[in-house]
Amino acid sequence: MGTIVTQSSATYDAAGNRLSTTDARGNTTTFTYDATGAMTQEVAPVTASSAITTSFGYDTAGNRTRYTDGRGNALIYTYNPWNKQESLIEPTTATYTATADRTFTTSYDADGRPVSQTQPGGVSVTATYDSRGNLTGQTGTGADATTAARSFGYDAVGRLISAGTSAIGTSGTTGYVPASNETFTYNDRGELLTTAGTGGSSTFGYNSDGLMTSRADATGTTSYTYDSQRLRRVRPDDQPQRPGVCLRRARAGPHRHPLRWRKRDHLRLQRRRQHRRLRRVQHLHLRPG
Repeated sequence: MGTIVTQSSATYDAAGNRLSTTDARGNTTTFTYDATGAMTQEVAPVTASSAITTSFGYDTAGNRTRYTDGRGNALIYTYNPWNKQESLIEPTTATYTATADRTFTTSYDADGRPVSQTQPGGVSVTATYDSRGNLTGQTGTGADATTAARSFGYDAVGRLISAGTSAIGTSGTTGYVPASNETFTYNDRGELLTTAGTGGSSTFGYNSDGLMTSRADATGTTSYTYDSQRLRRVRPDDQPQRPGVCLRRARAGPHRHPLRWRKRDHLRLQRRRQHRRLRRVQHLHLRPG
């Protein structure tokens, strides 16, 4: 048996709860639990004579209702009858002493989906959903600057087919942001085929295994080739392939060694590689440029 270099340990109670851990430096952190097995306290050493104590509180349903850090700052949580978090109250500070200035609240619809969120300072965010539970819209009020409303559309199987934002401000004035809309299409396998909208358009192609073989956008068209479902080459179609000039990085072989050099820079070294396994690169011969 070899020499022990470092060692750590842990202890447990009869219920399997971890009571303590000791690291390689001999620092021991202890944990305590309530009758339900929920952790109520953690004491972690800082120095030989001081430690940080963190504590936790729970309601009868097991929801965490209080978290107190090592400095005594407490976060308070409340829940609705369905155990959904309803509010979060942050610790008091010198600037924010009123509870309203430290409280975040969330309300839900009958299906348990968050429909409104209120933050300190009067900021509010509302959400709408379709009958399938997909998010269809979001609006916000109370922020320092006007925010755009967002909308989303879906097809019959729940795939996102449109996403838009409303205009902000008045056309021709400072700060005006025009409305935007993006659309998406898919093939019968659910693979993204096209995107179009304010930000431009893109199209995508795939092979029978669902691996992307091409992507075309405003910058040009890029092709992808594979060997046994591994990416073998990435090549911009508008770039000529000159001997000794690598347009991108390629990886091959069981150890996936990179072969890399600069665009428009002739290769100055010769390298040979051979791999015998099926579907591996059998010969790779690069001549000096």
